[in-house]
Amino acid sequence: MEFNVDKCAIMNITTKRNKSLFDYSMKGQILEKVKHHPYLGVELADNMKYNIHIENITSKASRVLGFIKRNLRHCPKTIKERAYHTLVRPKLEYSSPIWNPQQKTQIKPIEQVQRNAARFVLKKPFNYQNPTSVTSMLLELKWPTLEQRRSSFDLIFMYKIVHQLVAVPINYLPMPSPKYNMDEAVYICNTNSSARNNMKFVTYHCNINAYQHSFFPRVIIPWNNLPGTTLRQSTLDGFKAVVHPSAKMC
Repeated sequence: MEFNVDKCAIMNITTKRNKSLFDYSMKGQILEKVKHHPYLGVELADNMKYNIHIENITSKASRVLGFIKRNLRHCPKTIKERAYHTLVRPKLEYSSPIWNPQQKTQIKPIEQVQRNAARFVLKKPFNYQNPTSVTSMLLELKWPTLEQRRSSFDLIFMYKIVHQLVAVPINYLPMPSPKYNMDEAVYICNTNSSARNNMKFVTYHCNINAYQHSFFPRVIIPWNNLPGTTLRQSTLDGFKAVVHPSAKMC
């Protein structure tokens, strides 16, 4: 397999202010240095933030929603709703366990796309003189927020990892001993079978903010808070039925 040099680039991923930059060459050609680059549909950035990715997906989803509004404005509610669920929402949720945002400034524009879709589906455009609550529209449609859905996707992906349904290693994650005292400040790591059956993991604090909000540090706390009956669901479908907000609202 040969690489196309023109499509290759170098990105130095770090949070340091003073970066150590070096030139890398391939086939005698120095590779371009970039600050962000797409990888499998997710825009990765050198500062380990996903602002550009969120801007991209909200822009794409808004354009598709605009297309639906222009072409399906006379269709029944069910058709509009299905079009949103099929063509728009997947663009806002693709690979969300990777980039799930924690800041309100990033969450709001994503939610705004769904709120615009709710107004379109229910034929309730914004009116300054008689404003209507979009929150009540979402409840009427039984649409959970996209933030709630992303949280459930985190838990579902964690279930797949724990049950080895995806090729993501988990052996390095520390697990508390069966004798672990929640009041103790010291964690006793134990990897024996009895601890593994508990499917609980040690929470830990990260000094780097980007890492603190990455997948494992972010998901361990809500995962540990799930009841044992939920964690011991024997099938993925059974687990989804418990943790997915759409299932609860229907």
